[in-house]
Amino acid sequence: MNVRVLALLLFSAITCGCQIVPDRSQVTVQLYDIGIPEERTLLPCCEGQVVLASVRAAPMLKSQNMWYRMGSDSMKPSTYAVSRWVANPASLIEQYVRIALGVAESERFDGAPYRMDIKLEAMEQQFHNGGSTAVLIVSVTLSRTSDRSVVENEVFRLSEPTDSADPLGGAEAQARLASLLVDQLQRWMCDAVE
Repeated sequence: MNVRVLALLLFSAITCGCQIVPDRSQVTVQLYDIGIPEERTLLPCCEGQVVLASVRAAPMLKSQNMWYRMGSDSMKPSTYAVSRWVANPASLIEQYVRIALGVAESERFDGAPYRMDIKLEAMEQQFHNGGSTAVLIVSVTLSRTSDRSVVENEVFRLSEPTDSADPLGGAEAQARLASLLVDQLQRWMCDAVE
């Protein structure tokens, strides 16, 4: 093959590629949320007993990026190109837990005997065998507000199959996991304070 033919093929490939790749200014970013929790009856041991002091996040969860992992390359997290959370995941979890448990804000301890600190370790979608699973991992510390002595530590590792292997399916499954997290937090707190 001579140089001219090779140059013509290379030029054709480059110009065709430019027509296939969409103009970034025309791409719309899709925003997702985990929603607001449904009204629930709190267990008596939780009412007025706990203040949510903080929700921190692992470094990769401090942005609005939606993270996923491919089964064959699970050690390499990636982000969706045009899908984001409406806020960073720690803020979403904090709002959800505060509303669901009716806990006071960190600035107002209101005499609650216990404080809860949450660290969001993972909030991602994992792809495998043609499907996907949403994963939510949080570390929680329950301590006394009077002296900050630790009462209990727990790591909650939750997973839920998605209805579809796309960002929407991942967001919907994360909403179900947030609800499950609140239910498990209630039972855990009751066991810890009784």
